[in-house]
Amino acid sequence: MNYTMGSITKQGFLALAMSLVLAPAMASAQQPPAGAEGITGTWNHQLTIRNCATGAALVQGSSTSSYVEGGVYMEVAPAPGPTLRTPGIGVWRYVGGQKYEMSMKYFRYNPDGSFAGKTIIDSNITHLLNDTLTQVAVVRIFNPAGIQVASGCATLTSTRFTGAD
Repeated sequence: MNYTMGSITKQGFLALAMSLVLAPAMASAQQPPAGAEGITGTWNHQLTIRNCATGAALVQGSSTSSYVEGGVYMEVAPAPGPTLRTPGIGVWRYVGGQKYEMSMKYFRYNPDGSFAGKTIIDSNITHLLNDTLTQVAVVRIFNPAGIQVASGCATLTSTRFTGAD
């Protein structure tokens, strides 16, 4: 079946990509320099899905994720709801300076409950000096047979969750 960006968007691309996030799969996280908290912790993300060719903004959304010490990544998004997708899980690593890489995936389901495939998101992350994150992500969408049927681009800005927001 041939999918277009428009049909994927209609089928919940926003919600599928709302999670996040560009890098090959990684095994474990190296830690930032001693005394630096780095990105370990929980973050609120504001996501913009973009046209990969032009950079034009298509859709905006949000998600929340945690970067766990040792390289584990966990994510939840408010849409399309728990019956249409699983939380995201993945791995992250410190690559030096203020740079990190993350790769995650989640599974998607159709409204009738049948398996719709998986989404893999790879992200390059920059931890800014004001303790915010910027991310550039590539989203790859796979059908139930494991064949990639679409891809997209996203940018994210993130603030640390402190319990007050």
